[in-house]
Amino acid sequence: MSLFLSVVPVSEAIEVVRRIAPLPGCEDIPLKDALHRALAGDVCADSDIPGFDRSTVDGYGVAAADTTGASEAIPAMLQCRGRVGMGSTDAGSISPGACKYVPTGGALPRGADAVVMIEHAEQIGDDVLVHRPVAPGENVVSRGEDFRAGEVVLERGRVLSPRDIGVAAAVGAGRVSVATVPTIGIISTGNEVVPVAATPGPGEVRDANSHLAGAFVTERGCRPV
Repeated sequence: MSLFLSVVPVSEAIEVVRRIAPLPGCEDIPLKDALHRALAGDVCADSDIPGFDRSTVDGYGVAAADTTGASEAIPAMLQCRGRVGMGSTDAGSISPGACKYVPTGGALPRGADAVVMIEHAEQIGDDVLVHRPVAPGENVVSRGEDFRAGEVVLERGRVLSPRDIGVAAAVGAGRVSVATVPTIGIISTGNEVVPVAATPGPGEVRDANSHLAGAFVTERGCRPV
């Protein structure tokens, strides 16, 4: 008779656990508490992200066509029509031959389809000399470029990372539905095993394995008991 119990492959053991273990429930929790939790449902964007055409640089919102052929030797001259404030609800508009100063992250004025970096322009009074042409969409993140309203941004079953928490916040998910934390029982056997706080006698060892297994269980987002 063999001194050892028969063993099964890991894949078979996993299938056995899946058959007998109860499925986790779900709960609705604040996003701030959701790190490393598994989503019980999809997270969708509640609106276009970003919600407006925005500049990726400090510079001047322009119609790209107005900068065609611009160079250091022969700059394009545009009329500056003011500034777009950060957080402004209305960036205004520009007409052909005009521009507006736009900070990084600021909204583009209507009529602008590109931004000239401030390093490639020179403002003299109300005139702005553009020393480099830009193409439509240059230095701009368009409305909905990151996510469209209704788009699934995080799928059910995903374990949330810090980056995922940021994505969920960006699309307005202040609360998320997550799977309840599974409880995993750990049994450490052996007549030679004694508690960690005990001093092992001859032939005895401290119970390191249950603590090791418990740490692995916790690391995987479960609760050891």
